[in-house]
Amino acid sequence: MNFLKRLTMAIAAIVLIAGLSASGPASAQTVSYAESVDVLAKACGADIGKYCKGINLGNGMVACLDKNEAKVSQNCKVTAAATMASLNKRAAAQGAVVELCKSDIRRFCKEYDAGNGRILRCLLKNTNKLDGPCGQSITDAGWR
Repeated sequence: MNFLKRLTMAIAAIVLIAGLSASGPASAQTVSYAESVDVLAKACGADIGKYCKGINLGNGMVACLDKNEAKVSQNCKVTAAATMASLNKRAAAQGAVVELCKSDIRRFCKEYDAGNGRILRCLLKNTNKLDGPCGQSITDAGWR
């Protein structure tokens, strides 16, 4: 699968995830799903407007961007790669928080029942006391 096809699929996934995401403010460590749409629109919008004007997102856009891959600006390609790396880092951090924060959860949150974000609220309440990997994963996850 070529670069632009992955990019377009990622944009569609980002739009879907952004609509479903309830994360807090973005950190400087990773880009939020909503921010990524803005970043990619700014970096790639001219290319889409120039080469794919009037084509809706989806398979038509994928085909158009694939067809014009050699013409797409370097800025769009570089920005898309950096944005996807940041989104991947955020997703990995969100998946790793429980494991990386296991000891902090035992220390600070044993009286909290899991569910509805209670453990996360407990960790955020104790943010200044968290060990390094736990605190960094919460930051990278975009939850503070």
